[in-house]
Amino acid sequence: MTFATYSNDSLTVIEVESARFDAKLVTQFRDFIDDMPETGDKPILLDLTHVSFMDSSALGY
Repeated sequence: MTFATYSNDSLTVIEVESARFDAKLVTQFRDFIDDMPETGDKPILLDLTHVSFMDSSALGY
């Protein structure tokens, strides 16, 4: 899995576990987001700690 998610009482974290977040992953990312359970009013934090390269297609989503 390229993405992981976890949450606590205050937020939901989506972690990108790949070094590259580019056009090849955008469709997978969209599917992952669409399949996530509702987070309610909790903010979502996108954790890009492992990402060393991101192109404009990933930024656009």
